[in-house]
Amino acid sequence: GTVPKTRDEAPMWGRVRTIQDLFAAGKALPLEEVFDFDGRAHSQNEAYAWSWAAAAFLDFHPRYRQPFRALSRAVEAEDFLGKFRELVGDQWAQLAEEWQVFLANLEYGYEAERMAIDFTPGEPPAEGWNLVKIDAARGWQNTRLRLPAGSLCEIRARGRYQVAEEPRTWWCEPGGVTIRYYQGKPLGVLLAAVRPDAPAQGPSALIRPLAIGLGSTFTVEQSGTLYLRVNDSAGELDDNAGSLDAAVRMNSAPAAPAQ
Repeated sequence: GTVPKTRDEAPMWGRVRTIQDLFAAGKALPLEEVFDFDGRAHSQNEAYAWSWAAAAFLDFHPRYRQPFRALSRAVEAEDFLGKFRELVGDQWAQLAEEWQVFLANLEYGYEAERMAIDFTPGEPPAEGWNLVKIDAARGWQNTRLRLPAGSLCEIRARGRYQVAEEPRTWWCEPGGVTIRYYQGKPLGVLLAAVRPDAPAQGPSALIRPLAIGLGSTFTVEQSGTLYLRVNDSAGELDDNAGSLDAAVRMNSAPAAPAQ
């Protein structure tokens, strides 16, 4: 029922590190496999870590907390996973994807409320620039813009926001703070991802972001909804403050070269 803020708060408490290492090694488990553990799995470190991760994710998440807690009335159900699917309803595919994003971003101090994803499908952008405000203290944010496959998306960003407050306030702009990196990209840099209308069974687009910075143009591979966020640890969003302004427009894709 807790995610320690730092590793120092819980010495020898290795669940977060175990999940991080397994994910990095390509050994992440889908929720179905975690739910299939039997009553003896808790005696194995890895299975215990997966069980804790699933329980923490579902219990702290604002959208899945209620159906998860309702499972206490179904612990003896013959089809426990089926009961949970029934309680979740048509959100199961979204839940499976959000579980992926959770595993990819799990840190000490992870806050499910700040990292919760809005899966509302986007609408076609207006002609010209479409303006979006991005909160520096939240994870992936839905721009409500649907980008067509094959088009060129141009994003320009500006603003000044806080990405840390100790030992003093760290101010940042969309280009990021290059004296510190997180997951291989500058802290605070603007990230983008296009979540396909019909996500594939493989990795979510939200765990393979593009670094946009102050501005970038990219080709949209699959039609989908544009998501933006500031690059920071999911365990360190509570000391962020402020927002940035992003401007998005679609450009015509270049003509194919003559054969």
